[in-house]
Amino acid sequence: MLSGSNAWSKLDSPQRKAWVESRWIQIRTSIRGKKCMNTGYHRYVGMNARLRLMGFQPRDWPPGAPCSFTLRAFKAAQNPHSVLLTWQPDAPPTPGRYFLEIWRQRAPRPGRKPDPYHAVILAYAPLEDEEYLDTTAQAGQFTYWARPIDSTSGDFSPHLTDTIFLTP
Repeated sequence: MLSGSNAWSKLDSPQRKAWVESRWIQIRTSIRGKKCMNTGYHRYVGMNARLRLMGFQPRDWPPGAPCSFTLRAFKAAQNPHSVLLTWQPDAPPTPGRYFLEIWRQRAPRPGRKPDPYHAVILAYAPLEDEEYLDTTAQAGQFTYWARPIDSTSGDFSPHLTDTIFLTP
């Protein structure tokens, strides 16, 4: 976060203005369930942190349009001692351009709903692979989220989710 903040401070005025004006692209849901827009700063830091985690270069300019690539289906199924995650993209992906950001969360305390803000990023899987094997899950209930990420921009499409109860 600090490197993103430092990088933001080094942007020139037209670059910052472009990020501020691009904030409409992504409306998010707050931890309290309210719809809100990211600020230009939050979009810049978030998208560039995501690109760095994926091993790509950060960008100084915002993407011109939101990520339009979506998933038709996402499913978690129990395998012996693991969870097989499968997905179906709406269209054939461009190899190496789109990745699936996969998060996982163990069942929260009673009375609470699973929340992607408390989940752990599990992997960035190439979208064309159409499956990922999670060998780290143990017995219990888990919720998985997945969303396509465009590696050229760092932008993402809405996530899909599935919950599974693993038996020992």
